[in-house]
Amino acid sequence: MTEFVEVAIEIALTTRAQAFAVSQSLQISLPGIEFTPPEVSKTAKYLRATLLTADTATIGISSSCNDQHLGFLQLDVFFGNGGGERAARRVAAAIVSYFKRDTRLTSNGFNIDVTQTPRIGPSITKDGWTSFPV
Repeated sequence: MTEFVEVAIEIALTTRAQAFAVSQSLQISLPGIEFTPPEVSKTAKYLRATLLTADTATIGISSSCNDQHLGFLQLDVFFGNGGGERAARRVAAAIVSYFKRDTRLTSNGFNIDVTQTPRIGPSITKDGWTSFPV
């Protein structure tokens, strides 16, 4: 089935995020899919994927020009409090490498390009979890 570009982008990004989670032996929460996080403990960990769309840009000035669909995939790395932040930072750094700038994904005939180097945001502590947004 041929998908719309917006759906193709989601498929490409979430498929890559799932592959990353498997490579790290982590559970992952995906948009719109029921997920129960592990019980909070100092060894508990998981990822959460969120797609954030942005404006669409027209490439060129004529009406026949292509559109560039912009947006972000945010992966939050969750680790239970009490186990330290180093392991969570390692996972966050691995995400930066896995989604490095100039990574090209293909889905349903569309190319999805990572155009910026991902960055690790500040830690957030809430409800027994420490998370890092990437």
